[in-house]
Amino acid sequence: MDIRIVPDASIQATGDATGTRAPSVPPIPPPPAVANISPFGDLMGKLRELSEVSPEAFRQVTAQLRDVAHHAAAQAPGHQAAAIGELANGFDAASRTGRLSTLQAAGAAAHLPEGPVTAQLAEQVDAALHETGRTP
Repeated sequence: MDIRIVPDASIQATGDATGTRAPSVPPIPPPPAVANISPFGDLMGKLRELSEVSPEAFRQVTAQLRDVAHHAAAQAPGHQAAAIGELANGFDAASRTGRLSTLQAAGAAAHLPEGPVTAQLAEQVDAALHETGRTP
C-alpha cells in the first residue's frame, strides 16, 4: 500500500496489498484559537457588564476604584504615578457620568501598568458583579 501526504495535510492510502482502495483519512483540524486578554482588558469587560446589569453599582464601584487608584498613584514612582493618576481621573468621570466610555476616552487603559493595582481593581469589580448575582 502506498501512503502519501497531500497539501491539505490529510493522509491518503492509494491501495492495499490486495489492490483495493482504502478510504482517505480526514485532515487533522487546527488547534483552537486562544485569545490573550490583558488583566486590564478583562477588568474593562467586567466593568462593561456591570454598567449594563446595574448602572448604580457601576457608579459606586467606579468611585471606589477612583479612590484605590488615587491611593496607588500617591505611592507609585514617577511615570507610574502619572499613569495611575490618569486612570483615577477616568474612574472619576465614569462614576459621575455612569458611562464606561468616559473612562475609555481618558485613555487610561493604555497607561496602566499591570500588577497589584490592576489585581486590586479587578477584585473590587468581581465583588460588585457577585453582589448583582453575576459570577465573574
